[in-house]
Formats: sequence, structure tokens, C-alpha cells
Amino acid sequence: MDIFMMVAVVTVAWAVVEIFRQKYKNTEKADDTRVEQLEATVNKLKERIEVLESLVTDQSYQVKREIERL
Repeated sequence: MDIFMMVAVVTVAWAVVEIFRQKYKNTEKADDTRVEQLEATVNKLKERIEVLESLVTDQSYQVKREIERL
């Protein structure tokens, strides 16, 4: 293997490594964005559950349900 062939192999290997690095970096950013979106959704759902729990445990709601059953 002469010196030029060795330089060519090293250059190609370096290029392949850089391509994979860039691809991994972009995937990581997309994952971070998706995680933030999911966290926001979970927080909104928690707030809605709290509101629903407060409505269901409210005394007037329970009285209203009992009246409807009669």
C-alpha cells in the first residue's frame, strides 16, 4: 500500500465518521424536542385531571348526582 492509497483510505474513513456524527447529533436534537413536547402534554393532562378531580369531589356535584338518581 503506497502513501497515496493510505491517505485516501484515511480521508474516506474520516468522512464516514463525520457523516455518522452529524446524523447522530441531528437525531439527538430531534429527540430532545420530542421529549419537551411530551413533557408539555403530560403537564397539560395533569392540570386537566386536577380540574376534573376538583369537580367530582365538589359537594354540589355529588348532591346534583344524588338528585338525578332520584
